[in-house]
Amino acid sequence: MNLIDKEPDNREEEVLKALFKHASSRKRPPQAVENEIRETLHGEWLKQTRKRRLRKRVAGWAIAASVLLALLVSTGLLWQPAPDLQQVSLATVEKMTGDVYVRNEGEQVARVLPSVGLVAGSELSTSSGSRIALTWDNGESIRVDENSRIAFISSSEIGLHSGHIYIDSAGARIKDKAFSIRTPSGPVSHLGTQYITGITGDGISISVREGEVSIGSGAERTIAMQGQKLSITSDGHQSLTSIPVYGENWQWIEQLAPDFNMDGRTMQDFLDWVGHETGLEIKYDSDKTRAVAAQTRMHGMVELEPLRAMELILQTSDLTHVLKDGTIRISHEWH
Repeated sequence: MNLIDKEPDNREEEVLKALFKHASSRKRPPQAVENEIRETLHGEWLKQTRKRRLRKRVAGWAIAASVLLALLVSTGLLWQPAPDLQQVSLATVEKMTGDVYVRNEGEQVARVLPSVGLVAGSELSTSSGSRIALTWDNGESIRVDENSRIAFISSSEIGLHSGHIYIDSAGARIKDKAFSIRTPSGPVSHLGTQYITGITGDGISISVREGEVSIGSGAERTIAMQGQKLSITSDGHQSLTSIPVYGENWQWIEQLAPDFNMDGRTMQDFLDWVGHETGLEIKYDSDKTRAVAAQTRMHGMVELEPLRAMELILQTSDLTHVLKDGTIRISHEWH
């Protein structure tokens, strides 16, 4: 499989092998077992009987069946959703590192599996070394840092109990759909943006990479803009500071960047994606270099962190890069 439309040499072939390793297919329970689980759980939900008997059956199944039980038998959490929302899938798993757990009140904690929908009333938690990226029902990217706990309240609201959560609304299908994060200091809402909301021992913080974010409502609203960090202590004291939109504090987000499908896309598209995911500005040394990037067609799937993927992919082209002072400068090696 060619990365760009030219014959790669041996060195390029080795780069591509490292870049485009195909993961094995995810293990699923037999179809007959999965169908039986769904039918059984649906019947129990309707009748509200034989619950003890059902749990004994589920205890002997694989972990996939346990996850289905945790997700389909919704009973609510600290923030109780409306009854008609309890079975609505709000998000799906995009990428995950380590073990991430989900539970519903009154049910045993279960490990999250890939491609499983998360419903209103679910509570998700990560531990040290585990993180998860979700695709919200509206298309937004939601990423949860290690040692965090969030609650799925409705299609327009998430509760943050502890830790850090990142929102990227670039992929939202409905751009003006209201969305907020419920925190002890008030609701956090945004308009076309990328930002991190975090809860610490002394309050909360909001770091904005792009766009505009507000906390509170009405006359009590406080706004943070691109390159700003808003901190609010537990006693209500607020401070606003300038921060870089790239670098160490954002690196955990890059580890959860969604895969990039390069089929039919250009090198310029790919570099724009790298810039979006890292907060770094893409600059070309000339219009001619930009034109080369715009005309270079690519193939395959990027499954690596953005900067590492860029390093490998540019080795297969006549383009080079220099990373300095928040920018990625792209040049062309003219022969």
